[in-house]
Amino acid sequence: MTPRTLPRNPNVINGEARHFLQDFRQGDTSALARFSLLNLLPDTPNPRLADAQHMVAREYGYASWPKLKQHLDAMARDSDILEELVGL
Repeated sequence: MTPRTLPRNPNVINGEARHFLQDFRQGDTSALARFSLLNLLPDTPNPRLADAQHMVAREYGYASWPKLKQHLDAMARDSDILEELVGL
């Protein structure tokens, strides 16, 4: 599976896992398919936010949510530094 491209505004990813989890709990078949595609079906019928975060991270090509978050934080820092340099 080809990883998804990170959005221009990485802040949207924070809410993506929550929305995905809500869809999954409501029985949305596309949410179930997303879990199945990555062989990440949760062991419980009531998955946790961490399960959804892991799935979202894997879709973007990262091994875990902390690794994705680390990359997003680095992007934000780089963007802040660039804005400071441009403002000089």
